[in-house]
Amino acid sequence: MKNLFDTLCEKARSEDVPQVNIAGRTIAFIRANEIQTEWFWDRPLMWVAALSSAAAVTIVTAAVMLHDMWTEPLYEISQAISWVM
Repeated sequence: MKNLFDTLCEKARSEDVPQVNIAGRTIAFIRANEIQTEWFWDRPLMWVAALSSAAAVTIVTAAVMLHDMWTEPLYEISQAISWVM
């Protein structure tokens, strides 16, 4: 005796799929939408992302340099203590 899942699988396999082709209309809609929005949204957001990335790189570089500068004396002290031990 077949279980319910196998019965549903057989019914799904035997079902005819309607043939619909909407690719041409969909691509035309996407291209029309890209033309309208590309200059309005993409360019300013691209510049904001580039400037914020440059600012983030600068801040991270400064933070790493400051961290190295502030922790270097402690590192030297810990190395001296470890040599004495």
